[in-house]
Amino acid sequence: MDRLIAFGDIHGCFHTIKELINQVNPTQRDALIFLGDYIDRGNMSYEVIDYLIDLSSQFNCVFLKGNHEDMLLKGLRDNDYENARIFMLNGGDATLKSYRKALDIKDARQSVFFEDFPQSHKDFFNNLKVSYEYENFFFVHAGIDPRYPLDDQVEEDMLWIRDDFLYYDGQVADGKIIVHGHTPMEPKNIKIYNDKYKDRINIDSACVFGYNLTCVDVLTNTKYTQKLRDLKV
Repeated sequence: MDRLIAFGDIHGCFHTIKELINQVNPTQRDALIFLGDYIDRGNMSYEVIDYLIDLSSQFNCVFLKGNHEDMLLKGLRDNDYENARIFMLNGGDATLKSYRKALDIKDARQSVFFEDFPQSHKDFFNNLKVSYEYENFFFVHAGIDPRYPLDDQVEEDMLWIRDDFLYYDGQVADGKIIVHGHTPMEPKNIKIYNDKYKDRINIDSACVFGYNLTCVDVLTNTKYTQKLRDLKV
């Protein structure tokens, strides 16, 4: 393996992830680890998922589940009204608008359900991993509960945890570096965070909020950034 590259939260920013991938220029000897939150808030969630599926046919890709994919699956796939409401309140309306346009559903009053998604998209969402481990690195969407070893982590924390993990005073996992997204930080703050916590790397650089999309080759600590190229929320 030449590079082990982790990508931060995309949130429907299709043009931005395309530009970042072009900048990275991956090869067959690289591994691309995507940390979740591909959808919601941004305007082109359908296009992002389509692009990532195509990318995985060309390169070695690992796709992790984010809390936004979790909300979609619980709300749309599992037909749970309360979770569907939570999904919509957290940017899911933009995702369904993107799918409605791609599926050529012109009536804005017509609902879009998980079963309406293309089979390749359903397979993508259904097969997302919660974490990925490689040598000294543990990749996860949000983080871990630092009170417990990695083998005892629960999915809810790995998708949703924030301050109890982010600002834990001490090592969060013996001998492992936790690579995560989920908590958007502006450039100044993300640098302060990553400089302070040597066993944590946050790469959610708040792209959908008008900043950058970031990826990092964790083997060499080489960072690639792309300014937002999509419409701001």
